[in-house]
Amino acid sequence: MVPPPLPQVLHMTFGTDTVVAEGRNVSVNGAAVPEGRPYLHKGLGVTWPGDWVAVASSLGVRVAWDRHLAVTVTAEPELRGGTWGLCGTYTDDPADDFVRPDGDIAAIAAAFGNAWKVPAAGTEVPEGAG
Repeated sequence: MVPPPLPQVLHMTFGTDTVVAEGRNVSVNGAAVPEGRPYLHKGLGVTWPGDWVAVASSLGVRVAWDRHLAVTVTAEPELRGGTWGLCGTYTDDPADDFVRPDGDIAAIAAAFGNAWKVPAAGTEVPEGAG
């Protein structure tokens, strides 16, 4: 029996704002953002470059998602050494790239990513996969 596909949902928090992207459906703090229409409110922007959904924050962080598995996180240089979570510590030191929420270092990328995600039943990435 083939397991059902994983849900294609990305939850992001920027300061006090929460963005949820499910396929091409995007909401900011629970309010729907019309597909394909640029959104900008209080320093948070949503755009649809090609097949991707991109969210940029005045906090200096940008997240782009291909609506499947690929996610890119970009932080402004001013944030160097001041980030945490999936951005890592942004110190250019590979030894601290995979710091988990408990402060320990994950041995592999899948363990690092799984440590930071919001738990949802059946969505763990197999740790042998990356």
